[in-house]
Amino acid sequence: MARSTFTAVCLLVFMACAACKGCGDPCADVACGDGQACQDGVCLLNTTPCDPACTADQVCEDAVCVTPPAQCEASGDECDANRPAGNGFTCLDLDGFGLRPGQCVAPCDENGGCPTTELCFYLTAAADPACSTEADCGEGRDCSQGACRQTICRPSECSGFIEGVSTCQGLYSNITEFSIGAQCYEVGNGARYCYPAGSRTVGESCGDVIEAITTNNFAPTCASGLACVDDVCRLACHDDDICVDGEECILEEVDLIDDATGICGNACTPFELGSCGPGQTCLPVTADEGVCATAGTRSAFEPCVPGAGECADGNLCITYQNDPVAARCQPMCNLTVAPPNDDGSVGEFAQSQRDATCPQSESVGAWFAVTNLAEIGGAIDVYVGDAMTPLMAALPLDARSDSDAASPGAQWTSVLPGSSTVRILPAGAPRTDPPLAEQTVSFVADGATEMFVLPVAGALDDATLVLAGGSRALAPPAAGSASVRVMAALADQTPIDVVLVPPGDDLSVPANQFVLAASAPTATVGAFVDALAQDWDLLVFAAGDPRTDRATALVAAPITLTDGQIATLAVRGTVDPDDLPVAGAVLVDIVAPPPLGQGGPAFTCVDIQAGAFGFCQQSCGNASEGFAGVCEGEGMGCHPSFLRANNAWASLCAPLGDKPLDATCDPFGEFSECGEGLYCLEYGNTVPDYSALVRGRCASLCVDGTPADPVLSCPGTQACKPISIAPNYRIGQCGFPCEPSRTYGDVSCPLGLKSCKPAASLLEDAANPDALPTPVVTASFCSASGDIATGATCTANDCVAGSECMFPRSAQTDFTSTLLSQYFGAAGLVPSCTPQCDPFEGDSSSTTCAADETCLFNFPYSAEVGHCAPVTVDLEPLQPCSNPGHACGKDSICVVNGTPTCFQFCQYTGPDAAGQPRPETCAAGFFCSPLVNDVGVCLSP
Repeated sequence: MARSTFTAVCLLVFMACAACKGCGDPCADVACGDGQACQDGVCLLNTTPCDPACTADQVCEDAVCVTPPAQCEASGDECDANRPAGNGFTCLDLDGFGLRPGQCVAPCDENGGCPTTELCFYLTAAADPACSTEADCGEGRDCSQGACRQTICRPSECSGFIEGVSTCQGLYSNITEFSIGAQCYEVGNGARYCYPAGSRTVGESCGDVIEAITTNNFAPTCASGLACVDDVCRLACHDDDICVDGEECILEEVDLIDDATGICGNACTPFELGSCGPGQTCLPVTADEGVCATAGTRSAFEPCVPGAGECADGNLCITYQNDPVAARCQPMCNLTVAPPNDDGSVGEFAQSQRDATCPQSESVGAWFAVTNLAEIGGAIDVYVGDAMTPLMAALPLDARSDSDAASPGAQWTSVLPGSSTVRILPAGAPRTDPPLAEQTVSFVADGATEMFVLPVAGALDDATLVLAGGSRALAPPAAGSASVRVMAALADQTPIDVVLVPPGDDLSVPANQFVLAASAPTATVGAFVDALAQDWDLLVFAAGDPRTDRATALVAAPITLTDGQIATLAVRGTVDPDDLPVAGAVLVDIVAPPPLGQGGPAFTCVDIQAGAFGFCQQSCGNASEGFAGVCEGEGMGCHPSFLRANNAWASLCAPLGDKPLDATCDPFGEFSECGEGLYCLEYGNTVPDYSALVRGRCASLCVDGTPADPVLSCPGTQACKPISIAPNYRIGQCGFPCEPSRTYGDVSCPLGLKSCKPAASLLEDAANPDALPTPVVTASFCSASGDIATGATCTANDCVAGSECMFPRSAQTDFTSTLLSQYFGAAGLVPSCTPQCDPFEGDSSSTTCAADETCLFNFPYSAEVGHCAPVTVDLEPLQPCSNPGHACGKDSICVVNGTPTCFQFCQYTGPDAAGQPRPETCAAGFFCSPLVNDVGVCLSP
């Protein structure tokens, strides 16, 4: 049964526990009157016993079981909790304190749903019978965390953030936990409940409300009537009457806190320095509206106290990795110039637009190149920004910009970072003429931006010009190959399929066709594909047409790819044979721009999920020269950082410690204790001078592929383990390489690092996010292990090699926790050293699962590392299931995904020759879709 996020969370809070008949003995907190006795949490008349006992909807009066009139007609009706409710309802004391009459509650529907303004809760009691599947429980009960639980839809107990304060204080003012006030919070599905107020006042920093509900620690939250907005407590309002000191009620229309609820403050223009006046700064709330707050005098990169208003106008006090000691003032950047994609990701071009709102140094340049593929209008001039002279003049068809004719191959021009307008005019035309094409482009500091001028929209004689392209990394091809990408520049906008075949090979054999692009749309730059450096026949077909006859191809021409070549294949012209020119193709070689090296660090705009704004973090390079003290600010150093919105690693300036190489450190600390150029490597309990808390050693970072790097290199027998396999990130971590055995260990590994497991990663195509990623088996490195025997209890990575410290699989509440329940645990479960096995019938382990078990993958290694788990029910993939967290078939787990669903997993090996997913180890009729590393999930077409 699916549950709202707050179903399990709210049970941790005392209000919810009070709503479940004592959360232990169902009669523990029930005080029955004279002549009554408690049965299953309900007081029944006991003057004259009835034999046999009465049913739940009856009462015993004078030895006779009678059915009283129904108390409940609708959810939320008041009722007597000592008598049956009727009409399918239950009468419960939901506040748990006996402060008000009982309320009528109905069970949740089969999917855990409730009517609007109600939320689904489990009721727990010691008497709840044990279960392993839904079938073990009777009607109206759900198998959750190993017991049959009753579910109820709990009605809201307050209405509105502001109005609810008086309601909640009236209900709970005599309760110790509410001694400093109450708040009314919405926690999902429009349901609002009362919670204790915190101690933070107007202008003070505040903690997350959801975290407070989860941990039952409300002290860091705001006082009654105050809302936490951008980590600062502010007075909530509906109109100006409640506001003081000249402030107004602003932002009501954006429903910032609740319906038509704003905050008291002074409105300002976001991202405009000085818009609030002296001593103030503008905190953006939306793209166009902000609220003034106190500003301090601390400049960018100086230490600060979160919520204390110490940073100067235009800066934010950012807490790195949740540690206030590591807080620094950072310049603010504008996220609204480039909203994220629907899935929350941020593409390269969008990121460059955001970066341009940071205070980029003029000493940091960017590279720009233009290729003219227009076919109409003749040669062109290219203007950038407000310049009165063209950056590139009289650029002919098929020509790439050449910024320095005296230097052969210098095809890139240096421009200033930031947003600029690029305008295309006929060669020699006055700058004031209407442009043939115009586009705003964000040039990335130390980045390369290339644009292609293309004809689109109609036949060539009616075509208009557009600019296509953007910022991208130029990755070198594999040895013996060329990297080629396809751009459809057809004026009539026909999508195309582009294939290479060896000269003279039979097209009727699909295996002879190497697909460069499938259904490539016009004016879109495709992904780079590595193709063998050799002679080919280039064939272009209208998308979806049969590719069996060269005579039906739009383009059929010989082409030669050379070793190391990086090129764009532009297919242009039109499909209509009456138009001239007809479809043709041209290869435009790309020459990588030289490194700029023009000055101080650039900035990247980091999304902190605060709405309209993020913060600017200094970039410190992708190789060792970035780790040489270039970071500004006290205690700041260069460190690998993961940018979640971009799904990529970058080297950025962040607060660091000062511990030297080989010093002891905490590998799980909030921020690095080791100095610049170092990281904390975890060891197991057999390492000399082991400490359960400080179980790491400061080890060196490195530059992948450059073992003799002058700044970042690995000592002795160590090697460089890449942090990311993305080709544009080269920083790695020094470690000890190993060869995995059938027992997942390597005796050559150092003490405390005897574990050796196969590893894999997924390589995404940044230039083509729609393409399937490629799984890459990466080198294995020694990892933490100890001397705790298989089967013994454990608490950390101290098991012998071949075992991992894990809980038994258990019921959980969401996708991640049910998928990996062995790492989350549950009440009463104890972790133990669990032997590892090969999940997908490989041969890398000597451990064999029992006949009624299957091997489920572990995280985050590869499809070669897993653990045995009993199959509690055997279902087909994507069927509903009732045993969340447990195996539901071969390679299958019952996962909470809205409703619990049985997902089968597979060993993902990448797309086939046509770029489509393979079946792999999935059941018949399913294909293997990538999930993580080289593990996939089986989906239906």
